[in-house]
Amino acid sequence: PVEGVRRIADAMIGCCSMEHVDLSKCGIREDGADLLSQALRVSRSMKILILDGNKVGPLGGEKLADAIGESGTMRRLGLAFNDIGPDAAGKLGDAIQRSATMQEVDVQGNGIGADGLDRFVEGIASSTSMTAVNLGDNSLGDQGASKIGAAVARSSTMQDLDLQLNQIGVEGGRDLAAAIAASPSMKRLALIANCVGDDGAAALAAAILESNTFEVLDVQYNEIKRVGAEKLAETVAASQSLLTLDIGSNSIGGAAMRKL
Repeated sequence: PVEGVRRIADAMIGCCSMEHVDLSKCGIREDGADLLSQALRVSRSMKILILDGNKVGPLGGEKLADAIGESGTMRRLGLAFNDIGPDAAGKLGDAIQRSATMQEVDVQGNGIGADGLDRFVEGIASSTSMTAVNLGDNSLGDQGASKIGAAVARSSTMQDLDLQLNQIGVEGGRDLAAAIAASPSMKRLALIANCVGDDGAAALAAAILESNTFEVLDVQYNEIKRVGAEKLAETVAASQSLLTLDIGSNSIGGAAMRKL
């Protein structure tokens, strides 16, 4: 695999028009990440690099983050399920802050945790170009939701946030709701398989009514029952921006279903 990655890295350097490389599940690991990071520093055209499921590890993640910070063209990075951990995520946050072009980052399933989130979310908050982040399956909990919520509230560009499978409860749901209400740009929030419950759903419903931009809320599998569903139903009827609400796999009852 390393020799194959070397050839692709050489092509990234030598080809003045190559913009998109997808090496998902190719077993590139740290050595391959090192080769690609060297190519990213030199390439004048690369915009999208997808490396999902490659076990690049913390050191590979750090090398790629450093290269992203030096690139003048990169727009989208996919690093889902690579075990990069909190330190590499912090370096990636630093890189996002330095970059004038990065728009989308997927770091789901990387063991980042709430304690390792600070530098990453500071990059999100300070970026003038970031629009979409996937932090799903990173054991963030309410503490992590609060941190990313504060960053979204500060951001002038963030539009799309995926936080599925993060053990986010009522307090985290409330903090994310506050971020939606404060954000001038948020359009979509995915909270699949968390536990925001009725109170979190009610807070989200109220926040959406305050937003002029918010379009899509996905709260499947969130322990929402009748009261929370009815609040969301009222928002569906009253919101001027909401286009899609997914509330599947919640025990909302017949009365709430009729309202929806």
